[in-house]
Amino acid sequence: MNKEFKKIIILHEYGEPSHYLALKYYAEINGLGLEYRSFNIAKVILLGIRKKRSAIILSAIADFFWMLKSIIYPAGARDILFVVGMAPFDKYVFLVRLITRYARLIYHTSWLYWDGGNVPKKGDCFPKLTKTSWCKFFEKCDAIATVTPDAEQNLVNNFYEVTGKTGTVFHSYDENIFYPCVNSETKNKLSVVFLGRLEKYKGIEDLISLARLNPELIFKVIGAGPEASKINNAAKQLKNIQFLGYIDDKKVIANILRGCVAILLPSKKIPGWEELFGISLIEAMACGCIPITSKHKGPATILTNTIFERFLIDEAQFVSYADSILKTLLLSPTQVEKLRQESSNIAEKYSARQISKKWLALINL
Repeated sequence: MNKEFKKIIILHEYGEPSHYLALKYYAEINGLGLEYRSFNIAKVILLGIRKKRSAIILSAIADFFWMLKSIIYPAGARDILFVVGMAPFDKYVFLVRLITRYARLIYHTSWLYWDGGNVPKKGDCFPKLTKTSWCKFFEKCDAIATVTPDAEQNLVNNFYEVTGKTGTVFHSYDENIFYPCVNSETKNKLSVVFLGRLEKYKGIEDLISLARLNPELIFKVIGAGPEASKINNAAKQLKNIQFLGYIDDKKVIANILRGCVAILLPSKKIPGWEELFGISLIEAMACGCIPITSKHKGPATILTNTIFERFLIDEAQFVSYADSILKTLLLSPTQVEKLRQESSNIAEKYSARQISKKWLALINL
């Protein structure tokens, strides 16, 4: 790829800056500008209205006028590197191709299945036309960044257009915020944590069951969503559940994580979704939390061939097996400290500084 670009634009549907921490790090050390733009203006405006946040609405309006300018004068993007985050077979591929047709282009995805079956979007009314446009989009891409090796392999198996220009670029975390305690003491860390959306498919029932089975442990729950009322009700009955709600401040979250011995992720597969490469998991591990998770593709990518591979649990056995692990940890404070140290050591490879090197390798393809 020709590396002579002055700015990086991350073009996405909603935008999740935490997915691009390592790319931001790369831009900063190379003196490049970095912008976030959305291609789904209507959806972002509706999001801003629902959340009653005028800043989101104004940002979407600014993106609309930027998009108009980019369509009318696409040659103005010749010195820009676009990194596009877009769901498989999204119809907005037509618009993205217009905007980026003269620019350098990297597609970024975490999706695992590219055969057209198990996907969040299926091309709406014109699936064949949409897939054709995706093939042309892949031909135009200078490189494709996948979040896991499984995603990379599946994409290569289904689209010959990406051959020779793919690479795995894991999600990352900010090592200036997420780091372990210097001198941790297990006797003061009799807490475990759940961090994520409070949805049924996140295994909230299993989490509550484990709290009932382990009254000697404090279960801290961070997040928001439809199952929040269920957590609230459980917290009224079980004194060892602390419902902390949604927390926006990453530094506050990191402090909570450093006070917990383990993170629990009892996720359940549903059509079109399973736990992918979770940023919350590597953030918690960086703070010294021992990972206890469902055996989904994302956590498996992180934990396979490590000491924690045995803590990847089949969904049907999650409560019984996780309960056994927790009870064993409570009886082995010395072992807990060793496992916590090992967890933070494993997480180091996913720091923004380390993952920025993978972005560099892909840009240099």
